[in-house]
Amino acid sequence: MARTYLEKFYFPLHATFIEGNLYGRELTDEEIIDRLPYIQNQIDTIQQTGKPQKEMAEQLNRVIGIKKLISATWGVTHRYGVPYGIVRVRCAEPVDAFERNEIRLIIGFINEDGFWSEFKNKNFEYGDKIYEVRMFDDEDGDYYVHTQSLMYIKWKRKKNTKKWRDK
Repeated sequence: MARTYLEKFYFPLHATFIEGNLYGRELTDEEIIDRLPYIQNQIDTIQQTGKPQKEMAEQLNRVIGIKKLISATWGVTHRYGVPYGIVRVRCAEPVDAFERNEIRLIIGFINEDGFWSEFKNKNFEYGDKIYEVRMFDDEDGDYYVHTQSLMYIKWKRKKNTKKWRDK
């Protein structure tokens, strides 16, 4: 079996309760983390019925102009009590800094477009509540897509302060 390389990219994850036709309050980090397994199941369903991981990698390869990407898988995770969206990109060859930055930018554009437009403005039922999950929220101008190494630096810097959110 040929060796592959894994690149991980992280971004903020937000969710809002929907009450009738009105947006309710923003979910706390703890509430989002409690729902992560359910959110991941919904993302997996979208990926299985929508654009498969291979097709997503082909789209990224075409836009960036390289042929190294094998698959791109969206998901959710948390670290130090803060929920994040994550994209795991499997590559046939190592990517350089320029290619990594291009992948990062394209992931941001895909998230802004609503994760293949199937995740944008999609409401999910969880128990007796309905909520909307957003992988792109730039209301405060603090949206980012970071590489794994940059997130490790960010987490290490904040570990002593216990201030995990940038706000």
